[in-house]
Amino acid sequence: VVARGAGVATAEYTGEITIFEEFFLPLDFEATDLTYNLVGFGGAVPEVVDNPDPNGENTSARVAKLTKTAGAEVWAGASIDIAEPLDFASFDKIKLQVWSPKAGIDFLLKVENLNDPNVFAEVMMTTTTSNEWETLLFDFSAVDPAMELQRMAFFADFGNNGDGSEYFIDGVELTNEGPVQLAMPVGFESQDITY
Repeated sequence: VVARGAGVATAEYTGEITIFEEFFLPLDFEATDLTYNLVGFGGAVPEVVDNPDPNGENTSARVAKLTKTAGAEVWAGASIDIAEPLDFASFDKIKLQVWSPKAGIDFLLKVENLNDPNVFAEVMMTTTTSNEWETLLFDFSAVDPAMELQRMAFFADFGNNGDGSEYFIDGVELTNEGPVQLAMPVGFESQDITY
């Protein structure tokens, strides 16, 4: 950096700077010029890759892949930091798309404070299909909205040691979506409801 004033004198400084990429929700892994800074732990290896199955609920080009290596811990997973605290005052759920090679596995989503890992909330869902994309809806309505939660951690096949299976994640977003409550009698007339 060179600073020049109205006169002849200049001031010069040379140094190294670090530019941090910030991520906001919704998060879709589509940018090819970003390093998503997914951090693996417990023997899980995360990376951003081309979508291996761009069909059905997820036709996007790029997704996050989480490989739970053989012998990985039962709590192995990956995390990513979001640029601002999750807005649980306006939204009560987190929706994400998951591709799993196994149906009926537990998928844990944990959100935590950047400075104090003891401040967190977590919700477990179970996959219902294998080898195709499905959308999981994690209900965080019990979370105190005053908690500053900015780290998201994803745990695939939670509770089981790794066996080398690969899981894929995409379309992470805050939402108020929920199942439609039907009242009797049901006439099946609405085109907006999947019965």
